Amino acid sequence: MKKILIRIVLVLAVLLVASVIALSLLLDKAVQKGVETVGPRITQVAIKLAGVKLSILSGAGEIRGLEVGNPEGYKSPQAIKLGSASLAIDPSSLLADKVVVKYIRISAPEITIEGTPKNNNLTKILENVQQSAGGSSTNQTAEPTASGPGKKLQVNEFTLTGARVTYIVAGQTLQLSVPDIKLTDLGTGPEGITGGELTDLALNKLLDAIIPVLTEQAGKLGKQAVDATLDKAVTRAVESLDGLFKKQP
Repeated sequence: MKKILIRIVLVLAVLLVASVIALSLLLDKAVQKGVETVGPRITQVAIKLAGVKLSILSGAGEIRGLEVGNPEGYKSPQAIKLGSASLAIDPSSLLADKVVVKYIRISAPEITIEGTPKNNNLTKILENVQQSAGGSSTNQTAEPTASGPGKKLQVNEFTLTGARVTYIVAGQTLQLSVPDIKLTDLGTGPEGITGGELTDLALNKLLDAIIPVLTEQAGKLGKQAVDATLDKAVTRAVESLDGLFKKQP
């Protein structure tokens, strides 16, 4: 009898582990599908995701190989690229109307910016996001998320650190560093926030950090161009005077 009980317990343990693995795989695929399906609707650019690994027991996980494409008219293949980002979700909230995200931590993303400080590929993506959010509010429906239709979010912490920015302007490519950003207590009210609203907030905060750096660099490039033009004008004037004096007997 004891042996039978042990075997039953072992079978139940194996089934439990198999169920958890199956649920984790289904959750991983649901998150990836949600990002690649809903993301382009919100941003109106292509979004690719290499994979998601999320533990249904702890709620901790990782997003790998995220690429956010560029709007039409921009040459670089993507606006944002990152190797991995970590996140943690409260597993008990997955069946609730509002999914509680404990944290989203993005480290060392590669960001490529084309255009002027206030009119570039990132500002265009932000404009697309805001248009999508406006459409959602008009229809009074939230976009579907990876956790199911009508789900709202609560994000306790969102951080982006060590961003590497490539700025393409006036035929030059500059490598810049920008301040880290942190957002806390997003969607803590009963209504929560949508994925589009989270994207809007994160992009706005990112642009707030980047625009002053871009403006400073654009000013330096403008001064260099003016200085170069003045140098050429002075050189031509000197050469003209020198030629004039040489012609005199």
